[in-house]
Formats: sequence, C-alpha cells, structure tokens
Amino acid sequence: MAAVTTCVRARGRSISLDTERQLWAASAGFCERPECMQYLFHAGDNGKVVTLGQLAHVVAASPGGPRADPAADEQLLAAFDNLIVLCPTCHYVVDHAEEEYPVEVLSRWKRTRRERVRSALHVRKCNSRAELRDELTRLLQFNNAIFRAYGPHSATSDDPLTDAAEVWRREAVEKMVPTNRHIVELLELNRDLLTPAEQEVAADYRVHSDAFEARHVFGVLSASAPRFPDAMNHLLEEDA
Repeated sequence: MAAVTTCVRARGRSISLDTERQLWAASAGFCERPECMQYLFHAGDNGKVVTLGQLAHVVAASPGGPRADPAADEQLLAAFDNLIVLCPTCHYVVDHAEEEYPVEVLSRWKRTRRERVRSALHVRKCNSRAELRDELTRLLQFNNAIFRAYGPHSATSDDPLTDAAEVWRREAVEKMVPTNRHIVELLELNRDLLTPAEQEVAADYRVHSDAFEARHVFGVLSASAPRFPDAMNHLLEEDA
C-alpha cells in the first residue's frame, strides 16, 4: 500500500502512527470537508491500494503557515485534535484560502464527522452501567463469533478447499473492524459510566482496535501489535 502523505519532520510535524490510525478511523476513510466526501482509497486491479488522502494541520506546523499560531505547543500541533483528513484538492483549498477556512470551521468539520460516524454505527448514550454492559456484550459476542468461525485457529483455517486467509481478511475488514469502531465510540461516549480502571482498559482496547485495523485494512504487520485485552470481557461486571 502506498504510504500516507504526511509532513516531513519539523516543528509539530512528527505525527505518530497511532495518531494517524486514529485520524483514519475517525474520518471513516472519506475527506472530512462536508461538501466533498471523496473516498480516499483506490484499489487497483493488481490488488494494490493507493491512499489518496492527506493529513492536514488545523493550526499550521510552520509559524508562517495557514492559521498559524507561533506560540502553539509543538506536541499539540501534531496531536489528533489539530489534524484533519482531507483529499489533496480540499487540502490545497483550505490552506490557500485560509481566511475562508479558519480554525473554527475545520474543527467543526471534525466534530460533524465524528457525530455522523457515531450515528451511522448507531452508537447511543446509555442510562446505566447495566445497559452499557448489555450493549458491549452484544458487540463483543458478535466479533468473537466471527473470530471463532473464520480466524487463524478456526476449523476452516486449514481447509485446503477454501481460500481461508482471504475469507478471514474479508470478514475482519467488513464486520470486525466496523464493530471494533462501534465499541470504541460506545465506550468513549459513555466514558462517564466507567471507573478509572475501566477507562484504562478501554484505552488498551482502542490501541488493539487500531492495530487490528492497521493489519487487516492497511497491511501494516507488527509483531508487537497488542492482542485483545482479556479485561474487556469483564468490563462493567461490578458496581462502580
């Protein structure tokens, strides 16, 4: 897969891989300018995937760039909240007509996309820990069923009459990745119902979800990718 277009290493331009993954997940793979919504991946006939999107700064990384703030903290410039996923055309437009696209407008685009993703996933605010637990259990059981049926240790994984690896990848991309996103958004939206320890488990799950998506969607393989945290299966079991 072609590399994601990111800025060179300089002031506020060293964007971590975890932040990149979070940005792509939040954008759902589309340009975040509401009037555009261009899909940012192109799959060729040879199976190669080309990334069309770019990670644009809300507040410029350089002191003289669009929407610049020379006093801005360098680490915050490369943080999730200061980056937005755009197609090359929209990136050019917002940076060359910055008076029409101030910080508030780009930040609103990000918030709107987040709300739309949550709506599309039917993520809802729960009224109690028990209600949240029921919803979480339903989603985890669905993903676990997919893993048992098609995963690397399933009964079909060694079947020579099936293209087991391709079937597993398809099921992971089309079903497990969206469910992972749903779970991450569900726990974030209902963060107030979690204890501090449970919030740590939710953070571990987000890291696992990002790595899982990076592997199956983007082909990024890592021996250090975190496995599913077992503590997720026991989240919300006790009263807060």
